[in-house]
Amino acid sequence: MKRLVVLIFLSFLFVSAQTNQYYSKQEVAQEINELLNSKKDGINWGIKIESLDNGEVIYEKNAEQNFLPASNMKIITTAAALEILKPNYTYKTYVYKNGEISADGTLNGDLIIKGSGDPTFSYRSPNNNTSLSVFKRWAKDLKEKGISKINGSIIGDDSCFDNDRFGRGWTKDNELDNFSAQVSGLAFDENCIALQFIPADKIGERITVKSVPETSAIKIINSANTGQKGIGSRLNVKREDGSNIFTVIGSLGIDSKTQSATYTVDNPSVYFVTVLKEVLQSEGIAITGEAIVENSGLYKKYQTPENLLTSYESPELKTIITLMNKDSLNFYAEQLFKTLGYYCYSRGSFPNGEKAINKFLEKTGVKTNNINVADGSGLSRLNLISPDAFVKVLRYVAKSDYYSDFRKSLPISGISGTLKYRLGGKETGGKIFAKTGSIRYVSALSGYLMTQKGDTIVFSTLANNFTNHPYEIIKIQDKICNLLVRLR
Repeated sequence: MKRLVVLIFLSFLFVSAQTNQYYSKQEVAQEINELLNSKKDGINWGIKIESLDNGEVIYEKNAEQNFLPASNMKIITTAAALEILKPNYTYKTYVYKNGEISADGTLNGDLIIKGSGDPTFSYRSPNNNTSLSVFKRWAKDLKEKGISKINGSIIGDDSCFDNDRFGRGWTKDNELDNFSAQVSGLAFDENCIALQFIPADKIGERITVKSVPETSAIKIINSANTGQKGIGSRLNVKREDGSNIFTVIGSLGIDSKTQSATYTVDNPSVYFVTVLKEVLQSEGIAITGEAIVENSGLYKKYQTPENLLTSYESPELKTIITLMNKDSLNFYAEQLFKTLGYYCYSRGSFPNGEKAINKFLEKTGVKTNNINVADGSGLSRLNLISPDAFVKVLRYVAKSDYYSDFRKSLPISGISGTLKYRLGGKETGGKIFAKTGSIRYVSALSGYLMTQKGDTIVFSTLANNFTNHPYEIIKIQDKICNLLVRLR
């Protein structure tokens, strides 16, 4: 026992000595090379590390080679949005009428909702308690204006965006997954719906499947049964192509608690207006017509100040990008991507978003003929960006007046977001502001790092084509950060 205690004490002294050790630039380079050589297995590494203070290159490997960036793509989307839209930018969604309100409280006409691509009709927004909060406020506003009945339809105008709801290069296998939500000019609950699965009281009986919110916008075909104790969940959920028909098969153990999972919906603008109609009706407003989406701008002539009934304004962009980057929300990034296209070229589309971002990248010194931008989140496997490009963007942002908002939006080592449980040690905790990234065979980490000496490092580490567990790659990225923190 004494020998074990001595060994533990000696190990502590060794770690402490290592912790207090500072490294020269040459020693850092040597250590990084040894780390990369320790895990070969066909891994392609791209790394660039520079001093933000004097521009000195500390380390680089394949720095100008293009890589799949995964969610590091959000660094570029965030920077472009702050540059073009500005940190205080807000989305505005307006509700208009195209008829008169009679003395008995009937709106003799339609309710028209003009979308702006706002991603924040969601429980995540600090403006809302639940995803339905805005719709309920609108119902209250309409009733205060004397409307108790709408003798017409609920019409969603989502013409700010085109009808291409899928990013270029997105994988069909991921269409149902909540990280692959469709992009739309009217977006509700991040264009997803939650399903709850509840076992019956007897083995062999059908389980109960509920949607949250409960809505006619989707249809559930439930063939799943209650299974034996201890089997857990053996459920399989599918959505038919081009529809919102969900099929549930399999079994759920009788002793299981209520299970919940979130899935994407098809044609999300229709989902938006359908749920809005149902909320208005539940709040006591009768509606004779249907929930309809119109994308051609046909109802633009009614969108005038005298026809305005109510509206919703999102949180500021600096809040939206924080929600997006801390938890790496693809949906927010794609809505922003198309918003940039709408803002710059009057129509939100993936090609216009790409044009807007490429124009921004040229300002940062990135040669856009050498890279490929396919979407805003990094979900597409057609994105090709070099570590050098990321470092150029990060350096450009550091000189801007929105640097503080950009940096605050990033996960912080040991403190927040996707870095909350990474790099939280005494030396690294709170010193790394960086965006993580992960899709199949890809791991990325890029951002800013504060050394113990008080210097700022800008870095990008991209790993592609690995077949070993992503954790092995993450360990190498974290060890590189541990080295850089102790750079002298």
